[in-house]
Amino acid sequence: MNQLDWERIHENIEITVAGDTLAAHEEITTIGGTNYRIFRLVSADRAGTNFDVPGTVGRQLCFRAVYPLTGISSIPASTWTIYYRVQRYRTATGAVTLPVCHADVDILIRKSDDTIRTTIATNVANSPNLAASLDVWETVSTTYAWSDYPVVDQTDYLEVDFYIQVTTAGTRSAPRMRIDDSGLPVADQTRVTLSLEIFTFKNKGSFTSHLVSLWVNNSTYHQRYAIDVLVNLGETLSYLSVDIRLPDGQYVVKVVTERGNLAVYSEG
Repeated sequence: MNQLDWERIHENIEITVAGDTLAAHEEITTIGGTNYRIFRLVSADRAGTNFDVPGTVGRQLCFRAVYPLTGISSIPASTWTIYYRVQRYRTATGAVTLPVCHADVDILIRKSDDTIRTTIATNVANSPNLAASLDVWETVSTTYAWSDYPVVDQTDYLEVDFYIQVTTAGTRSAPRMRIDDSGLPVADQTRVTLSLEIFTFKNKGSFTSHLVSLWVNNSTYHQRYAIDVLVNLGETLSYLSVDIRLPDGQYVVKVVTERGNLAVYSEG
């Protein structure tokens, strides 16, 4: 047995497909002493949390959510779709005038010491005005054109700050936003869809692995994509691609290493 054969036997890569959606969750992470909500690559799994803001004119922060950039070398350019679960609710008895308002976000990169590395955009992804109804939940959405961002430091975080902006004040009513409600269909949850696929590679072997190709297959579709990814011993790495698209329904994803090993993920 030569060295290559030895390395091949002891190479062990695991692949999972995380999808393309960052869902806002009520769990908290602390960065430099400040608490933030988190984005996860899975849909809501709790009973839901409301963020109530005043019905007076102004731009009111609902919450800040972060996603760690560990293992990510760049976030490719893509069209994001941002979904807001919102409501205008009664705050007191008597005649009600509904506030005119919409949701929007700030987007930035935050360092692990809680300082801002760079502000990507402020007051963007403005949703349509909330519907003219009281105590009725709705999900509104809009898009944002994300430009390619090379990650400076993989200890940084992608941060999205969710706001409601009131342009005309209401009386005895105010707006709110809701996250992490597992009772809702995914289509109605507060989230960010990135229009790219997110894969996770975990090196469980004894050597650094060089991933050279990725296959996406189903009964009618067989597509090979060339990739160039190094995964160090013990490392879990996220790989974001705007070029790789996954078919609907059942499919299989295979990643092939330079040594000729492969890892397989099946969906459906």
